Amino acid sequence: MDNKPLLSICIPTYNHAPFLDLVLKRLRDICVKNRIHIYISDNNSEDNTEAVVESAKLSNGFIHYYRQNVNIGPDDNFEFVLKMSDTKYRWLMSDACYVDEMDGLIEDLSTSDYDGYILGAPYYRGRFLPNRRIEYCNSIDLMRDVGWHLSWISCMIYNERLIQKMDFRRYKNSSFNQTALMFDPTAYNKSTFVFNNRIIVKNITLQDYPIMKESGWTYHVFDVMYRQWYLLIMSLPLYYPYETKIKCINESYKYSSAIGVFAHIRRRVENKWNLNDVLRNRVFITRHFYILLVIAICPKFLLRLIVRLGEYVKQILR
Repeated sequence: MDNKPLLSICIPTYNHAPFLDLVLKRLRDICVKNRIHIYISDNNSEDNTEAVVESAKLSNGFIHYYRQNVNIGPDDNFEFVLKMSDTKYRWLMSDACYVDEMDGLIEDLSTSDYDGYILGAPYYRGRFLPNRRIEYCNSIDLMRDVGWHLSWISCMIYNERLIQKMDFRRYKNSSFNQTALMFDPTAYNKSTFVFNNRIIVKNITLQDYPIMKESGWTYHVFDVMYRQWYLLIMSLPLYYPYETKIKCINESYKYSSAIGVFAHIRRRVENKWNLNDVLRNRVFITRHFYILLVIAICPKFLLRLIVRLGEYVKQILR
């Protein structure tokens, strides 16, 4: 192996100072122990993000920070922060995610040459992931098995060669260029990936910091998680069979609690979507379309009762 730094964590951020503060504190010990550098691209935040990062630098000398002069948009900021780093492997991580341990990750990356390394998830999402470490030599098989999981930016570590090969302009404004980065540069080539669900990526939740609001995409869930996700998967190279793409799309709707029926009911109560959102995206909604129509026209007081009942059942089951 050469002397090139092995792994960095790349965090694009915008107006999430409280979340980022907690993330950097939770990553500090594990990054210092493993000499993992953290690169942060601040998309011209209007809050105290810069002060949070400067404070974190006092206890972690592996943090590198850049503040954009103007907001360049999320996709360009993802690309920028990935290219800030010079490490062989680059872990694109949300400013609201972290890990508690790495369970063999550094050893894996230092002894083999992977194109991509995919990590596990907690809660509902994690229940539907393979419960073992799998090594893939084919990106079609990767899409077929866990492609639905790769909408989440924090679960993927990329080899630098994928970033060098990637035409980011092709997927600009797709909201999922992090997924395209795993599947576009590897199409038509022999590639090696690892899925390792022993390493669990966790979220900073609103319960951890109630002053923060939900992510912006939750107010545009139909446009992002239905329309843009569908279009992104279908725009990937023809190397991926149509049937595999459809399977990936359907399973993302099936296994993600973020777009489950209960989540939709809660957001409808909060006036984050309406009937027009369903009708406008009907061609992209391949699961629960008629259920969503019913939710859209159902009286709000009934939906509130369902939400309260669901929360009560969750408390009982904990």
